[in-house]
Amino acid sequence: MTAGYALSLPVALAAIALGGPISAHADTLTARHELAAAIAAMGGERILSSVHGLELDAVGHRNMLEQSLRPDGPWWQDYFQVDEIRDFAGHRERVTQRHRGYSSSQWWLRRNDWDGGPNYPTYVVADGVVASDNNGTYAPYSNHYLQGAQEDLTFDPVPLLQAALVAPDLHAQPDVTFHGFRHNAIGFTWHGEPVQIYLNAYTHLPEVVQWTAAHPYDVFWGVWGDVTTRIVYGMWSLEPDGLRYPRQWTMELNGLPDSDITITSLTVNPQVAPASLQIPADAQKMALAHKHTIAQIPLGISGNPAVEIEPGVIHIPAAWNVNLIRQEDGIVVLEGPLSSAYSIQVLAEAHRRFPQLPVKAVVTTSDSWPHIGGLREYVARGIPIYALDLDRPILARLFQAPHRIDPDDLQRHPRAPRWRLFAGDVRLGTGPNRLELIPYRTETGERQSMVYFPQYGLLYTSDLFAPDEGNRWFTPEYLLEVRAAVEREHLAVTKIFGMHYDVTPWKTVLAALDRFRAPVTRSDYPPG
Repeated sequence: MTAGYALSLPVALAAIALGGPISAHADTLTARHELAAAIAAMGGERILSSVHGLELDAVGHRNMLEQSLRPDGPWWQDYFQVDEIRDFAGHRERVTQRHRGYSSSQWWLRRNDWDGGPNYPTYVVADGVVASDNNGTYAPYSNHYLQGAQEDLTFDPVPLLQAALVAPDLHAQPDVTFHGFRHNAIGFTWHGEPVQIYLNAYTHLPEVVQWTAAHPYDVFWGVWGDVTTRIVYGMWSLEPDGLRYPRQWTMELNGLPDSDITITSLTVNPQVAPASLQIPADAQKMALAHKHTIAQIPLGISGNPAVEIEPGVIHIPAAWNVNLIRQEDGIVVLEGPLSSAYSIQVLAEAHRRFPQLPVKAVVTTSDSWPHIGGLREYVARGIPIYALDLDRPILARLFQAPHRIDPDDLQRHPRAPRWRLFAGDVRLGTGPNRLELIPYRTETGERQSMVYFPQYGLLYTSDLFAPDEGNRWFTPEYLLEVRAAVEREHLAVTKIFGMHYDVTPWKTVLAALDRFRAPVTRSDYPPG
């Protein structure tokens, strides 16, 4: 049973029958009787009480909603295989993932293997931390997997019904129509936020669970503030142990279709080596030292300081680069990534470097979620936002997104954005640091734009491409598109830089494209 719940399943069911410590309020009694029917439908109290863990193998796919292409889909796909152990009793989880598709390494090459890759090792969640496990060598791992495991271990149907059963505020809600027929709705509170469960009115099985939470460790979903997650359970299966369990999980976040997973193998109460669900003490300390939220990320990269790439053009390297451009009447900030907290640091740095000049504008060049996550702070301060016309819908949705659980400045002091939308070339500023904002209007770059510095022959390429392994670039198609856009606009480019790389000679990219297009006899990418 999930840690933190005081009543055992039989004791709680007895409380229903006897009136025990349970409130006699009508909707509470209704909810508890509906819940008791759901427990019976899944196999009964004896079966559910005996389940302390699961081992599962699964396949699935995820819509890469966060990527820059079209916010309303269709989306690029990540296909995955998962091997997972869920320890409900110890509130621990072990996961191994393999990927194919857009999130796999060098997906554009001819290849037939699944990508385990350095970005997707086995990870373990235990004792409130997460760490990767590479053949017994442990290292800190992204903490959004920690939150994901906590939700797995709470909203899996087995611990979910048990958590609901002992929740002091369990109550019935109005019935809902779902999949064309009636479902009984019950609710309770988890971490101070409401949870709803829809029980099939005919079979009594739980078919939907829905809750709202902030995602402070997630660079994708954290930008949206209060995120509502809905899991639809399906493909119910009677397991050899007598448990009925859903083999298909369909997940929606904020009403968008996030992922589907199908369980191909399930073992109830597996025999697991204790060490496989443990994180050594020294690794726990390292993981705790790295347990910071997206809002706590410092500006820039330690040991890789900001650099003046041209007079008055400050490049701040990081996982998501930001640039400050001094013009005669103020500072232009190029990109507003990550979070409002990160933008506060950017604005402080602009004031430190140019104390006599106001920030006159922020330019955003891509609709990928981490790239726009910090723009809410600029809206809160009334700073004009220059953006491609096609990006207005997703930006408007971002600015209207509730951040009630973890408020930022725009949540505390709402105001309308000062739009400066452009559909064609726009000149911003005068003098040597004047800028030209130019839409790509290419196949994969349709919602991205370039920023050209004509005085210096310098081109900012947004997020369209970036360096990859072995003197390669991600991807040749993107290189082709940026070259076509440069030729279309008749730009005299000598140097380039982007969201994920520093200043580079333009000829380097052209040479990489030529190497890829050269005839080869092997199926791999040509050598650098």
